[in-house]
Amino acid sequence: MKDLVLYDTTLRDGAQTRGLSMSLEDKLSISQRLSSFGMHYIEGGWPSSNPRDMEYFLKVKELGLKAKTASFGMTSRSPGKDPLIDGLLKAGADAVTVFGKGWSCT
Repeated sequence: MKDLVLYDTTLRDGAQTRGLSMSLEDKLSISQRLSSFGMHYIEGGWPSSNPRDMEYFLKVKELGLKAKTASFGMTSRSPGKDPLIDGLLKAGADAVTVFGKGWSCT
């Protein structure tokens, strides 16, 4: 039997809900709760998009969670000199989730 790995996106995708705003303290508290529930990975946010998400990755390490963290972001047309990719790495998360946009070359 294969292991089931749980990956939660509440702190990023869930934060896009209209009228919802999470403080850094909210995100850390939710992370503690998700970890205690047995979540394996917590997607903490998009560190290149705002300073609060970058600070989250610095602070969450101090909590000693059992869950691992994942940073989220995208590529650009020039990933070799891409500040968005740099932000993903600087966050120091246990995992990185990257999406790439597609566009027509015509």
